[in-house]
Amino acid sequence: MDNSAYKILEKLLSRCEKHLVGKRKREASVTAHDLKQYRALSSLHQKEIFEVTIRDAEVQGAIVIEWDDNKDKSGFICKVLPADIRALSKFLGITLQQDKLKLASKKLSAYIPEFPVLNEILQQWSTLSNARGLSPDKTDYFIDAIKAIKYCYEQIEKKGEIVLPIREASVKLFNSSKKLEKLVLPIDILLTNSIEAKTRTPEEVWHELGLLRQEHPVRLSGNVIIQRERLSAYIDTPYIGLHANTILKLESIPKAILTIENLTTFHSEARKGCNNNILIIYTAGMPSPSWCEMYGRLIKDLPSETNVYHWGDIDEGGFRIAYRISQTTKKHHINLQPYKMHPSDIPKEHRIEASQKTLDKIKYFTDKIGWNDLGEDIFRTKIIAEQESI
Repeated sequence: MDNSAYKILEKLLSRCEKHLVGKRKREASVTAHDLKQYRALSSLHQKEIFEVTIRDAEVQGAIVIEWDDNKDKSGFICKVLPADIRALSKFLGITLQQDKLKLASKKLSAYIPEFPVLNEILQQWSTLSNARGLSPDKTDYFIDAIKAIKYCYEQIEKKGEIVLPIREASVKLFNSSKKLEKLVLPIDILLTNSIEAKTRTPEEVWHELGLLRQEHPVRLSGNVIIQRERLSAYIDTPYIGLHANTILKLESIPKAILTIENLTTFHSEARKGCNNNILIIYTAGMPSPSWCEMYGRLIKDLPSETNVYHWGDIDEGGFRIAYRISQTTKKHHINLQPYKMHPSDIPKEHRIEASQKTLDKIKYFTDKIGWNDLGEDIFRTKIIAEQESI
């Protein structure tokens, strides 16, 4: 099969598929403009080699050829039209997108109740668009990603927390030390339950599942005494970093506790507030299972008058993180409060207009937390921002 002729027919098939899903208004065809390289050939031999492939496709019932002299079918080919798209795909050895979608839907349908974002992915694929760069060819990546997520959740349920090297987990799951690292994007999509959410770094994704390349300490700041495995002492200034499992409980009662999503903001607040009787804790983005266990130990005996706040991005990811923290505070009958997460806290120059899907997700998480009024205000104003801009 002539390579240049193959590419022309491949282009025709692509246009046919786009027309079928409404991404192309005009009927699919290959015109003289597309055929200009072929039509400029001066070698009769090269011209005939090209035409053999195109004529063969016509014989197979895949296309219709129009010639400069259509009566005698001579001169140069001036146009190619589809006759049977399935015959054309078979001739080219290319699986139709609709068939890929059908297979993907069959493979993923059982997981949709647990991971509703798969519906969005299938819808995206049905329009011949990729989902965050992933095509239907990566369907098995999502199935493997689900396997990895479920494995981590099962470990968390059994042990309360896990801290497991990524490559060790990868070998346990897939008998390959590097397979898991290739799944970071589908895992991120499934965990955020969104194809529109901001793509996170691999470290943030692994952190949420309790997986790690290297373990990071929990950073804390404030004029507060923490009981650890080997001693009880005030937190060093401006902050201290400790292994989550060594942080046992509060030895002094702070006036308030503030969790902070982003490292830049944590450093700034730690420098300003390290001598205050307020405990500031960096969540490192989405809190890990071991972080949540540590946080639960610190807040479980707080008096009712102690205020507990969270400060994060005013966007879908920020409220998803707040929801995860609120799951721990609710276990201990503590009301988590937002800190500087209202639209009125965002400077005008840093306000970002939110899409309707983002607003819907924010509303979902704020309602789950119990921040209904805040969710309504964000839904009404339609603005979001990153924490560092406030």
